[in-house]
Amino acid sequence: MLLAGALESIDLGEYFAYHGRENEIVPKYVIRIKIHPSVKVIKERAFEKRVQLTTVTPNDGLEEIGERA
Repeated sequence: MLLAGALESIDLGEYFAYHGRENEIVPKYVIRIKIHPSVKVIKERAFEKRVQLTTVTPNDGLEEIGERA
């Protein structure tokens, strides 16, 4: 399992960097996410059950957001 951007998930006004990798785990208590510039598609259910998530900042190249993301 990959925990990409784990240091960026600390709630100090910072963001978790979502890279869209196959086995990427978005931390359960993440509050803010920035979509990495390399991401074209946010996979289905990528942020499911992340009840504290308040902000997702997309990138300019984002082409698709999966169902229930």
